[in-house]
Amino acid sequence: MYRYLLSFFLSLIYITFTPILYAEEGLPENILAGIQNVREPAVAGRFYAGTEAKLKKQVNNLLNNAFTESLPGKPVALISPHAGYQYSGLVAAYGYNAIKDYDYKRVIVLAPSHYSRYMGASILDVDHYKTPLGLIKLDMGTCNNLINNPPLIGTLKKAHAREHSLETQLPFLQTVLKDFELVPILIGRLNNEAF
Repeated sequence: MYRYLLSFFLSLIYITFTPILYAEEGLPENILAGIQNVREPAVAGRFYAGTEAKLKKQVNNLLNNAFTESLPGKPVALISPHAGYQYSGLVAAYGYNAIKDYDYKRVIVLAPSHYSRYMGASILDVDHYKTPLGLIKLDMGTCNNLINNPPLIGTLKKAHAREHSLETQLPFLQTVLKDFELVPILIGRLNNEAF
């Protein structure tokens, strides 16, 4: 049963309320020059378009062509695929269309680790994630609170180095939300004690 619960939550994007995204175009050049602690995109140009103009067009085309429906109330969570956009982009766009008219200040992305095997979960020790659409500021207070409460969550840099599952969510979030902070969590192996 735990495996079924885990598989349900692995690609869950939990959206709650609190402060702010700094898109690259929204920051003055002198501030951008001082930002060093950034997770660079690992799969831009492979899983999704690699330039700002092409990625904007790709994401907007997916959002415009995805099935949409009216949902009762404000969504508090999404389950979204994390394959390349050519394979699952329309399905992801369906979910992101459901949240585009709402304001969310904090986005927690739970994503599976494909390349590293470890127990628990990992949050990368950076201040920003980057895509061709710009920088996304992390909710450092929440990230630090989670990291400082081991043993379930820690920091394992190699788990994040080439991982795509979390990164593929970001251009959609940047397009539909604009003003949010990110809590990016990669999930490794979990055992019964983790629950």
